[in-house]
Amino acid sequence: MPFHVLVCALGLTWLMEWAVVAALLQRSNARLACAVLLVNAMTQPPAMAAFAELGYSFWLIEVAVCVVEVPLYRLLLGVSYSRAGLISLTANTLSAAASFLL
Repeated sequence: MPFHVLVCALGLTWLMEWAVVAALLQRSNARLACAVLLVNAMTQPPAMAAFAELGYSFWLIEVAVCVVEVPLYRLLLGVSYSRAGLISLTANTLSAAASFLL
């Protein structure tokens, strides 16, 4: 997959998920934006490769992404595991739904 496609996909994912996380936490600042970007940078490229290059199930990948993101959000945002799970599940559901529209 071309590099510019990966960068655009990461940027769109980050913008959508940052908006979701900011809404759920009712705050937005540079630290939050960086945390969401870091989490997305760690999960989105491998997820795209697993789907596009290796042919893994879209839904299996989304579940795996959430499993990886929960402890990352817990660590970076200082929220509970249940709150981190809600953040990851909500953000990924909305960005996954948007991927079907694009």
